[in-house]
Amino acid sequence: MCRALRLAALLPLFILLPALAAQDKDAKDAKDPADAAKEAEVKYRAKLVAARFFYGKLTAIDAEGDEKKFTVTVPFKNRTVNAEGMKKYNEVLQRYRAAYIRRDAAQVQQIYPELTEAYNGAYYVTESDLEFLLVAGKDLMVRKPTLPPKEPGDDGITRPYTAKELAALKGSPILPGWTATVKELEQDGYVAVYIDRAKYKPAPMKTAKDKAKEKEKTETDKDEPVVYPINMLAIIPPPDDGNPFGKDAKK
Repeated sequence: MCRALRLAALLPLFILLPALAAQDKDAKDAKDPADAAKEAEVKYRAKLVAARFFYGKLTAIDAEGDEKKFTVTVPFKNRTVNAEGMKKYNEVLQRYRAAYIRRDAAQVQQIYPELTEAYNGAYYVTESDLEFLLVAGKDLMVRKPTLPPKEPGDDGITRPYTAKELAALKGSPILPGWTATVKELEQDGYVAVYIDRAKYKPAPMKTAKDKAKEKEKTETDKDEPVVYPINMLAIIPPPDDGNPFGKDAKK
């Protein structure tokens, strides 16, 4: 029984191991903060675009013509190493590991809150919005999560939709939600963005030589922003906590 309790007290280390390993690697591979931030942004963008869909907030809508243009933003948290914070973290980590190796459960429990605090202080965290420019043709599909109540009949009675009406409103059974129109998209509303895989061609991975050339570019030489082709936008309701990008958001 005592042995089990001692092992339980040492469990925090197993919980932290992946994060600790990642931080050790970050400390060894520290880069220029600007370069690291840019690289993190590029990786996060690639991760979002590679997913089946990603959530965004509609900040601009231009859907008058056959070519429809949209802008969505996605919140992004970037971490850069805090040199002093990382130094303190490493000092606490050494004491924590030493206690773990000694199987000193009481000491491990005592140091654990300090290690957690040092872990959080090892990085500066900045928050920003990543902007995605989207373009679609006249075949863009728009979906909505719910149907409005059916209009009352001539007698003033509101009746439920018939099976035939529901099938027509559903459209393709494999698509989420119900058919909608571009006019139902709202400024500052939330959507799930579906990249058109047939049209989107990811840029090739940049080599070290490409990155060096990019650093030499002036503001006027910068590459044009990427415009992502899309084939569907699915309207999603604003969540109660105001954050559709949180841990409970469905992917």
